[in-house]
Amino acid sequence: MKFRSPNKSQSLRRFIRIQKGERKVVYLKNPLRVSILYQTAVATADGTVLFGQDIYGRDALLEKALF
Repeated sequence: MKFRSPNKSQSLRRFIRIQKGERKVVYLKNPLRVSILYQTAVATADGTVLFGQDIYGRDALLEKALF
């Protein structure tokens, strides 16, 4: 499988299309595995923990399940 790295102007155009809600359907010959990782906290190499906003409200569900 080959991947092409877009240049900055291509990336900007794609970002603008995404912001406008434009979509493009691409049919693949072979299935492609997709993994989505949603994190609201991450530890840096020096042990600092960085917290982000929980825009999907998943942290409350996780806290309820754990405690």
